[in-house]
Amino acid sequence: MARKLIFLVVFLLSLASGLAYGWIIQPGLRSQNPASCLREDFRADYALMAAEVYGTDGDLDAAAARLAVLNPDSPTEAALLAAAYARKAGYSVNDLELMMALARELQASAPVTLEPGP
Repeated sequence: MARKLIFLVVFLLSLASGLAYGWIIQPGLRSQNPASCLREDFRADYALMAAEVYGTDGDLDAAAARLAVLNPDSPTEAALLAAAYARKAGYSVNDLELMMALARELQASAPVTLEPGP
């Protein structure tokens, strides 16, 4: 019985010291890389997840904010590029429809700016 108690105490002390070291003394480094540095397949997966959430809640502003992580200048372009990759990569028809629906809504809501001619 004493051996089990000693083992339990040593185990708990080891666990506590490991957690304290990892969380307090030397926490992990956070990456400063933007999401636009992700591989193309990961960007497409991220855009698909944004489209799935948009399909559920219908919040276009939140979807645009999510896609702005991939391309701050043009969330619409991020959605279109992701949908093009998804088509090329063989995503399911349902996934493609979700992504294209979001891209269409973003295009429809984008403000039209006319540049003056020469």
